[in-house]
Amino acid sequence: MGIIAKEVHTNGGHVHGVIPDALVKKERNNNTTATSESVDEINSKLQKSVDHHEGATLIDEQSYGRTTIVQDMHTRKRMMGQEADGGFVAMPGGFGTLEEIMEITTWSQLGIHCKPIVLFNIDGFYDDFIKFLNSAIEKGFISKKNGQIIAIANTAEEVIEKLDNYVVPDGRFTLQWGNQ
Repeated sequence: MGIIAKEVHTNGGHVHGVIPDALVKKERNNNTTATSESVDEINSKLQKSVDHHEGATLIDEQSYGRTTIVQDMHTRKRMMGQEADGGFVAMPGGFGTLEEIMEITTWSQLGIHCKPIVLFNIDGFYDDFIKFLNSAIEKGFISKKNGQIIAIANTAEEVIEKLDNYVVPDGRFTLQWGNQ
């Protein structure tokens, strides 16, 4: 995600990363960006910003864009849901990515949002997951209409097309959630 954030930011796009306080040190320790500062110097500066942050904290804004440090994962996901103007794109990932894409899909099903959700199926990464979803639809665990909540794209161009042309499927709940 750091590579994508850096490229988007460098090319004039808006990047707003949201990270829980507990993950800041681990995420930044794994940053392999070349710098003249030592890892200890970077971590020392980072720890000072983490210890004294008041919500939105900028961490290497020049390279990656804005970063907001939040209390926990629930706050992170809620903020990302509120901030995502163009929709949600899931790149290949692990447990966290799957959990987040399922939660945001459930939020759509429940009527919490109506933003596009796209699985970016790079090199067939999500093929087995797509088979699982289709099986759940065939067996009646997911309705055919709700199966349309997630769009599938195999190229970057398809991602843009799916985001631009997303149609909220019928069959979602129309619950009243108030202020989230």
